[in-house]
Amino acid sequence: MYFGNIQGLYLLLFLIALIILYLIKAKPKDITIPSLLFFSADKKVKKYNAMLKKLLIRALFFLQLLFIALLALAAANPIIKIPIDAYSLNTVVIVDVSASMQTLDGRISRMDSGKQELLKLIKGKTSIVLAENNPVIMVRNVSSSRAKALISNLDAKDISTRLDSSIMLANDLLGGERGTVVVYSDFILGMNDDILAAKKIAEANDKRVVFLPTGERQENLGFSVLNINRGKGEVFVKNFGKRGKAVDVRLISGTNKQESRIQIEPYSVEKVSFDIKRGDTILELTQKDRLTVDDKIYVVNPYERESNILFITNHKGDDPLLDALEANPQFNIQIARPPVIPDLNHDVVVIGKVDKVQLLPNTFRDIKKYKDKGGKVIIASHEGIESLDFQDLIGFKFGSLNKKKAEICVDIVNDFTAEISNPRCFTSVLRYNSVEAIRNSTVVVASTKWGKPIFIMENNLFYYGILDSYSGFQEQINYPLFWSDLINYMLGRESLANFNFKTGDISLFGGNRTDRVVLDKAGIFDINGRRVAVNLLNDAESDIFRDSSIMNKTEFKGDYEKVKLEVNLDQYLLLLAIILFLYELYYIKRRGDL
Repeated sequence: MYFGNIQGLYLLLFLIALIILYLIKAKPKDITIPSLLFFSADKKVKKYNAMLKKLLIRALFFLQLLFIALLALAAANPIIKIPIDAYSLNTVVIVDVSASMQTLDGRISRMDSGKQELLKLIKGKTSIVLAENNPVIMVRNVSSSRAKALISNLDAKDISTRLDSSIMLANDLLGGERGTVVVYSDFILGMNDDILAAKKIAEANDKRVVFLPTGERQENLGFSVLNINRGKGEVFVKNFGKRGKAVDVRLISGTNKQESRIQIEPYSVEKVSFDIKRGDTILELTQKDRLTVDDKIYVVNPYERESNILFITNHKGDDPLLDALEANPQFNIQIARPPVIPDLNHDVVVIGKVDKVQLLPNTFRDIKKYKDKGGKVIIASHEGIESLDFQDLIGFKFGSLNKKKAEICVDIVNDFTAEISNPRCFTSVLRYNSVEAIRNSTVVVASTKWGKPIFIMENNLFYYGILDSYSGFQEQINYPLFWSDLINYMLGRESLANFNFKTGDISLFGGNRTDRVVLDKAGIFDINGRRVAVNLLNDAESDIFRDSSIMNKTEFKGDYEKVKLEVNLDQYLLLLAIILFLYELYYIKRRGDL
């Protein structure tokens, strides 16, 4: 032991003053008074009481003496050194809160089955890291008792996990200090989760890494994939076990309920297709198993009806554009052949291959009035389009037909060009119509490599400048998706993918940083006025039949280096002095001096 403030011992000088005060007290002198001699019979009693009084006075003296000594020692800041395990002073607990930790082993989940053993390993200042796909620091440098209380109440989420990045985060939290990193998990890892490499890096930085596995292998059935395409949905049900199973799939969409049975062989998948109606759609496996979070699929469709599209054309042969629109169940197509044009009350008007001779004089003037009132117009290029009089409908003019091969490249990436923008030049044409903008309101979305406009957006009008018969774009898988995305974009309808997410996604509803939402639970939610569906859809979490990557708990060694922990005793001595002072007041009160 040593003293951090040796000058504090000068307070012991007050002990000398206290002793002098007791020594200089006047001593009583015995005087014989004849009139009081009759009290001599009580002399023995008086002597006995006087002796008790002296003892009481001496007890008070020793209390005061001890009080001053404690104050002096506390002021001197005494410090003792206690040998202790160097790695037990700081602990970082990594808790796997992924979906697979919800698996029931008997009646208790994997999350809870090993908690008692985990709590025994928590010592010293403690930080807690939640091992999600992006690890989260729950608390840092709290007491071990506080950390144990928090961990006792932790529940698993509906997300995936990443343990290697969690270990690296724990290493950073400890910094240059020694400490223990405890990893509590079922160790059902993704393909790129290299926890052994992360463990070696942490140990190279003088950290002790302990793996504490939990859970047993369980068979499981679950939804693994969801595809949403043009109003249609398809899901894949996967058998993660070694036995074939028959399972009932229930579809709930509004008041409509359907149920079908499928047979799934071991380690195989089966596809289930369904229509995505407006509102909420839920698919569920009726046979419950050890992991329930992957037994349901949630889908949200906020749009009330199909889009009504008027397709104006005189062409009666094959038309890739018309075929793509008619194949989309989201669109209700009405074909108009000039000169007969119905009332323009549709959501979108598409002008295809029209014959100039068949057009009435005011056809394009009526379409312009429709556009100016908010209607959406698409003009598809074709040979001879330069001869049409668009009557101020468009903000660009046509030149001659260019017969030179050219690559078409995306200039602006948005909701309807995103799928065709990688690579940026997505197709080539053998012929195209030269176009020149004459209004500032026109925006070139795609062009040839030497800058000739191909896609033009102008207010409520879109010009599609690819001649499909001279291009391979119509044969690409993205061709029908492009038209679906374009029309939805013009109508202000977002892709259904913007309403249906996977757990772990981070979404900015509203576009502000304050609207940042981490989707860690499966289900249907209203977030910032937006209804969304969230699903697990993660094979790594659903495959609870896999062997754990870590089979046994990491054992503690008994020969870890000891360090001397300095313990400051001043607070304890001061507390003891306060208690002694309060007792002294109580003692004097009982004696009757107060």
